[in-house]
Amino acid sequence: MKTIYWGLLSLWLALAGCTKGVDDEPTPAGATPATDETPFYGTIETDADTRCATKDSDGQIDVHWNPTDEIALFKGCPLCSCYGVQPDQNDPSHCELYFKEGAHGDQFGGATIEYDANYALHPYYADGVACDKVGGVPMMTFSLPATQRYNAAAHAGIGCVPMTAATRSRTETNLPFMVAVGALRLQFYTTETDPVKVTGLRFIANGDEGVAGAAAVAMNYLEEGQSGEPRLTMAADAAKEVAVDCGEGVVLSTDADYPTQFAVALPPQTFDQGFTIELTDDRGRTMEITKPAESASPVTIVRREFYAMKAIEFKPEPEAVDLGKPANCYIVSQAGTYMFPAELVDGTAIKGSFDTVDWTWRTTGVELSDIAYVDGYIRFTVKKFVKGNASISAYDAQQHLMLHNWHIWLTDAPQEMGTVAGASSPVFLDRNIGAVATDPNDPNSYGLLYQWGRKDPYRNMAAGSINERPEINPAWKTVTGNTVYWNDWNIQNAWSSWEKRNNYPLCFMYSRTYYDGRDYNWVKYETAPTHYLWFTPKTNFDPCPAGYRIPTQQEFDVDYTLDDDGNIGFTVVADRQFNPLPAQGYLKFDGTPRFIGQEVTLWTCQPYATGAGQLGAYNFDYYIGEPSSLTNTDLVNRSFAMPVRCVKIK
Repeated sequence: MKTIYWGLLSLWLALAGCTKGVDDEPTPAGATPATDETPFYGTIETDADTRCATKDSDGQIDVHWNPTDEIALFKGCPLCSCYGVQPDQNDPSHCELYFKEGAHGDQFGGATIEYDANYALHPYYADGVACDKVGGVPMMTFSLPATQRYNAAAHAGIGCVPMTAATRSRTETNLPFMVAVGALRLQFYTTETDPVKVTGLRFIANGDEGVAGAAAVAMNYLEEGQSGEPRLTMAADAAKEVAVDCGEGVVLSTDADYPTQFAVALPPQTFDQGFTIELTDDRGRTMEITKPAESASPVTIVRREFYAMKAIEFKPEPEAVDLGKPANCYIVSQAGTYMFPAELVDGTAIKGSFDTVDWTWRTTGVELSDIAYVDGYIRFTVKKFVKGNASISAYDAQQHLMLHNWHIWLTDAPQEMGTVAGASSPVFLDRNIGAVATDPNDPNSYGLLYQWGRKDPYRNMAAGSINERPEINPAWKTVTGNTVYWNDWNIQNAWSSWEKRNNYPLCFMYSRTYYDGRDYNWVKYETAPTHYLWFTPKTNFDPCPAGYRIPTQQEFDVDYTLDDDGNIGFTVVADRQFNPLPAQGYLKFDGTPRFIGQEVTLWTCQPYATGAGQLGAYNFDYYIGEPSSLTNTDLVNRSFAMPVRCVKIK
C-alpha cells in the first residue's frame, strides 16, 4: 500500500495559520517593525532529522510563516498584545514581528507583575489568552477550539494547533516557537459507486481525557532542569470531544491505496480507554470506529507526532427501519437496525428526564445492541435474529428510576385472522403478545402475561410450575436481566402507588387484604385514572403493537372451532380455518400459576366495578374439553395476570 505522508510541520503551520509554499508573499500594510521598540523575531522547529521535516517522494516539504498570522506576545509582563508576521524572504521559517496597532486590543492576564522572560503564543486567540503566574510559574492559558476546520492541503483546520515560544531572559528577542500538541491521522475510502461526501467528523474520548476547551502550558520549560519543550495540560472540565467541520463535504477516495486523509489535532496524552471516531455523510448516514480494540494497547498522542491509523473503508450504519407510530410493543421479525418514537401511545412526551436508554431484560438468546436515543427516537440493532422477547427502558440514572419501558417482540410476522360472525367480524392476530409459535400444544405459543391495566408484561409460566410461584421454581429462570438497570422480577404484597407502575415495571403487584371493600387490585382505587386504564379507543397503557388494541367483550362474541384434541380457536373467514388459542392458564392475585395447559384465558379491555367499589375486569375463558365453560363474561380481579390477544383497529 502506498500512502502519501505530509510533513508534520506543514500540518502544524497550516493548522496554526502558517502555510507551505514557494512563492514570496507581499509585505502586508503596516508590516514595518515599530521603530520605537526592539524588534522580535520568530523561528519554527525545522530540524531535518525530526518528524517536523518528513520527506515525501517529491523531496523536502518547505514551510514558511504566513503574512496573515497573528501572535499573542507577552513582553516581560501579563499584558498581551497582538503582533503580525513579516516572513523572512530568504528563510521562510523565520519572521519578524510587528505590532498590529488597534488589532483586537490589548488583553491583561492578571496582576501587574514582571516576568524574567518574554512569552508568545501562535495563533492569537481572540476569545482570550492569558499568561499569569501560578505558584511562581508563568502559565499560558487559552482555549483549544472544539471545532477544527478541514483543510485539504494540510488535512486539518487553521487555528487548532497552538505553538508557544519562551525566551531565557527579557532581553532576548528571538522567539523559538514549538508545537504544543500532537495529531491523529485518519484515512478513509469507499467502495460505493455513487460519490460519498463526508460532512462531519467527531473525535470522542471514551475516558476522562479532555481534548477541547481550557488548556495551559507552563512557560518555564526552557529554564534549567525543565523539559526543554512545552507540555500542554487540559482543565478538569475540558470537553471530551472535538469536531471537524467539513464544510460542504469532503468526497472520499475510491482507491484504498490512496485514501482521503483527515487530521485531528489533540493534546499529548494517553487515551487509556481509547476513543471513538464518528463520520457522517451528506445522506445522514453515520459510521463509528472505536480504537483500540480490547486486546490492543492504549493510544498515546505525542507532541509533534502523528498517530496514524490504517486506511478504513467507510461502511455506514444501515438505515434504521421506522417501526411506526408510538406503541408500548414493537414487532421485529428479522435482523436489522430499528427505530421508534420515544413517546406515549397518544404521542405525548414521557414524564421525567431520562439520561440513559438500554435493554432491561431479554429471553435466552436475544441480544439488542447499539441502543441509543437520537433525535426523539430510540434506536437499536438486532445483529442476529433469535425468537423471543426483550425490553428497552428509558432510565433516569440520577434518580435510579425507570421512566418508561417498551416491549420488543421478536417473532415471525404475526398474521391477521378475520373471524366469522360477530357484530363487526373482528380481525385478531394469530398469536398472543410475546408468543413465538402458534401451535397450542407448544408452550412457546403462550405469550407473556399482563395484570389488567398495566402495559408491561410479566414473564410466562414454565411447564411443571403449577402452584409454584416463580421465586421458588428454577424453571422460570429463562430471562436475563441487565445488571446495571435490572430490578428483578418479583411479587410484592402491597398496594401499589400510581407511580410505582413505571418505576417497578417488572414487579407483580397485589394486595391479599381487603382495602375499604376493594378486593385484590394492584393499584389504590382512589388514584385516578384507574378504572379505564384499558379501554377503547386505545389508551396509553394498552400493550398491543401500533394498529392493534385489546379486544372488547363484544369482539370475543364470534364463532369458535374445536380440534380433535379439544383445543379451541377462532373460526377464520378464509376457508373457515382455525386460529388456535393456547391453554396457558394464568397467575392468581398472589402470583401463583394456575391451570397451565388446561385453561384458555384472555383479557378484554372491559372494566368492572360494583356499587361498593370492588374493582374487576372481564375476560375470555375456556377449560379444555369442557365446551360449556366457554364465556366472554368471566369476571376476575385486576391483579390476576393473563395473556392478551390483540385485535385490529378499524
